[in-house]
Amino acid sequence: MDGLWPAKKPTGKNELDVVLTAANYAPQFVTFRIGFNGGRWPRDGAFGALITVKFLCQGRKRPKHPVV
Repeated sequence: MDGLWPAKKPTGKNELDVVLTAANYAPQFVTFRIGFNGGRWPRDGAFGALITVKFLCQGRKRPKHPVV
């Protein structure tokens, strides 16, 4: 999230790339799309109105976009 608190980011969609790996596990690349709808951080932990998360893909091939 570029080092910003989520509630300070503008609304929009972001992608999160995660690489899962271990000494005995080949790397798996997982991509999620996070839609930030804006609003205040929920006190009760109900984030459904604040964000939506969609699983995009998983596999052993590195995504075509840069993974930083």
